[in-house]
Amino acid sequence: MMSLCRSRRSAAVVCAVGLLLTPAAQAVTCTGTATLVIVSPLSVAEQTQAHFGAITPPTFGEQTYSLSAITGRVTSGDEADGEVMDASGRAGVFLIHGVANLAVTVTARIQPFDAGSITVDSTEIFARNAHALGGGSLEANLDGAGGLSVQIGGVIRVSPGEPEGWQSAQVTLTVVYQ
Repeated sequence: MMSLCRSRRSAAVVCAVGLLLTPAAQAVTCTGTATLVIVSPLSVAEQTQAHFGAITPPTFGEQTYSLSAITGRVTSGDEADGEVMDASGRAGVFLIHGVANLAVTVTARIQPFDAGSITVDSTEIFARNAHALGGGSLEANLDGAGGLSVQIGGVIRVSPGEPEGWQSAQVTLTVVYQ
């Protein structure tokens, strides 16, 4: 290999000297290398639905309710008189699977609720050993088996007169390799 490199180097010197001696233009060609890594596609599955529990709407003003992505606990703010009626809140859990030890960025968003006038103020996301980016996003490495569990919570705002009954909202999780 070394002699090949020397002969190429010698040829390059001869070509360079030849360029100086002849006025005609000459082309030089060089080759390099392109690489890529084929990775298996990411998969995501919802294991547990996020649940804000049973709450009462306020009789005046707007009331915020926070679902902790870490503990699953639901709390109410003090801006109005709405209440958390039971402790059945739970964080949503999503399982991500991909290539072991690769880094991913995960973004979560709770979409608008399907009835009434509940407003989603923010979405929280949590995973162990992750770097929170804010705004419902984090960066983490998949574990040695290619897995990652993320928990979802958020803050909603409820107005007086909210109709009784179950309401639901889609939770969108976007995961990309870094």
